[in-house]
Amino acid sequence: MIFISLMHHPVYDRRGNIQTSSITTFDIHDLARSSTTYGVERLYLVHPSPLQRQVAGRILGFWEVGCGKEWNPFRSQALEVTRVTANLDLAIEDKLIQKSGAWFSYNGERMGQGRENAKLFLRDHPEVAREIHDRIVAIVNPPEPARDAPAALSAAAAEEPAENGKGRAKAKS
Repeated sequence: MIFISLMHHPVYDRRGNIQTSSITTFDIHDLARSSTTYGVERLYLVHPSPLQRQVAGRILGFWEVGCGKEWNPFRSQALEVTRVTANLDLAIEDKLIQKSGAWFSYNGERMGQGRENAKLFLRDHPEVAREIHDRIVAIVNPPEPARDAPAALSAAAAEEPAENGKGRAKAKS
């Protein structure tokens, strides 16, 4: 089994400073197609920003369930391996449903042979479907970190030079 992850934070610039990069449609489409071609089981797009994860989710939704799926079903199929998560640890814990051959299992209980039978199992067992749903929501939308140190953050910000709108520090006068 092969799993890959595209990390958008921390990313180091050429000076060694930690940066965060944006998720792009190229990241999603190109890596998903390459993953499908080379038999990658899961592609994780890792980004700490909830807004960036939301953008990625909207792009995936368009191609997986929206009109994009009808327009290009091959792209939809390639995107099935893609997951968006806040950090690498959540990506590692993501393997909720196991697949062995054609059998799908959850917590050691076989749900069915083949995707359609597994869907029928979930329809017949709404408590299991709800548990899986809740675990997925917790992975995709983790709680925001506590913000109990605003004074320390504002002090650190005061020490750093302000930006001039182009991503560069203003020259000191």
